[in-house]
Amino acid sequence: MANCKPASNPVNTKQKLSVTNGEPAVDATFYRSITGALQYQTLMRPDIAYAVNQACLYMHSPRAAHWNLVKQILGYLRGTIHI
Repeated sequence: MANCKPASNPVNTKQKLSVTNGEPAVDATFYRSITGALQYQTLMRPDIAYAVNQACLYMHSPRAAHWNLVKQILGYLRGTIHI
């Protein structure tokens, strides 16, 4: 994700996430690891708190759409790293 396209916002609020829609994430342990690290980042970056909270709601059974949300958060952080 170091060379990803920066995102303008951390979450798409119009996207509806679900526990059952989509295919399961390939590596649920990696998803949990990344979302845990993002939870820690919310201490210094409260602007991502809502998006990280949404990602953490699905830690027990992450889907591809949830992983896309995490990637969007990471893209947002990449785009705002120098702010």
